[in-house]
Amino acid sequence: MTVAWENCLGSNPALYARKVLRECGFTAPPICERVVIDYLDLELKEVTKEHLRAYRSRDSQIQEVQKFLRAKGSWLQRWPDGTSCIWVYADLRREPKRLGIFHECSHAIIPWHEGVSHLRPGRDLDPAVHRRIEQQAYRCGSEFLFPGRCSCRTPLA
Repeated sequence: MTVAWENCLGSNPALYARKVLRECGFTAPPICERVVIDYLDLELKEVTKEHLRAYRSRDSQIQEVQKFLRAKGSWLQRWPDGTSCIWVYADLRREPKRLGIFHECSHAIIPWHEGVSHLRPGRDLDPAVHRRIEQQAYRCGSEFLFPGRCSCRTPLA
């Protein structure tokens, strides 16, 4: 899926999840996060406690990523070449891990989230704007998990 302003469906974040689910061929839950990740051409990397211990460094950015993953559980990294990777804390229980993955997929598909740094809230974004963006990503991510139950009136099939 190519994300572009021409693909803008409006301001309801759930509509973006619905579009992806339809295009992936889902008509009802359960929704497989691997299918959605592959469709969006994202990479998924699971990070364990051992990985975090092995990469202890004085590099402040690595320490910031470690702290972020421990606290939030997942993160979408956008590479300069246009590709993106979802980093997820592997030791999470299945349900929070899936929500985190779908939350990050949401950042990848909601057009106005493009180019926003989610790693440094309060430094790059106004805190109120950051909260709003995160709420939108959770709403869209919830729609991936529970299609039709998140106040979106567009039918799935």
